[in-house]
Amino acid sequence: MKKRKVNNTLGIFRVLQYRGILREAKLSAIFLIYFIISFALFNLVFLLLNLDYYAGFYIAGIMKALLGGEVKTATVENKELAALQIGPSEIVFSSLCTGLLELSVLVSAIIASRGIKIKKRIIGVAFATLTVFVFNIMRIYITISFILSQNLNEAEILHNILFKSFLFVVIVGFYFLWFKWSTESEKRCKE
Repeated sequence: MKKRKVNNTLGIFRVLQYRGILREAKLSAIFLIYFIISFALFNLVFLLLNLDYYAGFYIAGIMKALLGGEVKTATVENKELAALQIGPSEIVFSSLCTGLLELSVLVSAIIASRGIKIKKRIIGVAFATLTVFVFNIMRIYITISFILSQNLNEAEILHNILFKSFLFVVIVGFYFLWFKWSTESEKRCKE
């Protein structure tokens, strides 16, 4: 009876292997490992270089050029952050405002993608950086414009909607389009 259970278990693995499920699980695990390693490395570099602080001031400077106001420093929970003073409104830029989180997720996914030539990954990283930058500036501009023209509660709702949709649309949308472009051009080369 015990021997039969072992054979049945081996039979399940054979079925999974025959259907390619084990191969896909292995490839998914490799992608996840590479993703976690590169995401951790990016965040370590960002942390060591204090990039979120400098990126905050960069964003504040761009918003000053677009909307006016004065760039200054604000202290929130014993941490210095970039801020933009426009009239009576002070807009503080936290590390989530910089787009570095979205960029590190997207770039890590591109780097972790196996079977795609390094040149296409480099192109993907370059365009991902540009895309995240442009969409982040648009998101912040819309949010600040709304803050200045509406009450703060409505602006906070818009901010949350824009932030979450930005995360999804930019990361998933860009990765989907890049992956499709990368793999379709590979298929054309093989044909």
